[in-house]
Amino acid sequence: MSFKGKISWSELRQYNTCPYQIFLKNTNVEDLSNVNKQAKTKGLSFHSFCEHYHDNWKNGKPDKNKKFDKESFQWFHGFELERYEYCEDKKIPWKPLHVEKTFEGDDWLCIVDRIDDMGDGTFMMVEYKNKPGTFDKQQLAFEYWVITENYEYCSHCNEFVLKGGCPEVHVKPIVFSAFGIIYAEHPDENYYKKPNKTSLNSMRKKMSMTLMGIRGGHFIAKSGFACFYCDFGKLGQCDKVGVSLNLCTKCSIPLQMIDNT
Repeated sequence: MSFKGKISWSELRQYNTCPYQIFLKNTNVEDLSNVNKQAKTKGLSFHSFCEHYHDNWKNGKPDKNKKFDKESFQWFHGFELERYEYCEDKKIPWKPLHVEKTFEGDDWLCIVDRIDDMGDGTFMMVEYKNKPGTFDKQQLAFEYWVITENYEYCSHCNEFVLKGGCPEVHVKPIVFSAFGIIYAEHPDENYYKKPNKTSLNSMRKKMSMTLMGIRGGHFIAKSGFACFYCDFGKLGQCDKVGVSLNLCTKCSIPLQMIDNT
């Protein structure tokens, strides 16, 4: 199977419609040639659906000769309550928690193809690629942001400090990676593309802006969504929802971004 189009890179989606995504515990390249037929069909159909519309959602123009199903598109792109109930009712083992977010450069396209809730507290961020080049999978995981759910770095204290939030929150690392993959005509021929410096720098900038919004309390989970200070696997309510939690609990000075590029 072959794909056509530009190379794409992982990028954090707009956070105000999906508080789940900040809980990405790890990211993986998914090799569909090594999974069973049912999983492959499910994954490809979801990717294919989203791929058709990620550049056309804003202006509402569907791809040529393809019907634009707005209702189905919205189901995949931010209506967490309906999606959660549907998956529970259908006993779906994993749930897509994903929206296409696109940024274009001269020679790169920045999107996320799929994010799956694996049902065990971890999430898998899946990318489908079409750029040739052979690389070891370990080379593709470029770690450029590592933050925690309930600890922040205070430049004044020069250390990580506990930030406000529900006492039930556990410390978990959040790692974002960029990687590439292509599926060739033959299932056993998979090619990988190592991220280049230009695309990574652009991604860091965009992710920095998003994370700064999160740190500033602008994207705290809203009513009707799963609160990311509580059990994010359940659609419960939390008295911390809507509270800006961006001050150091030790010195009360506003917390700053961590740039470990």
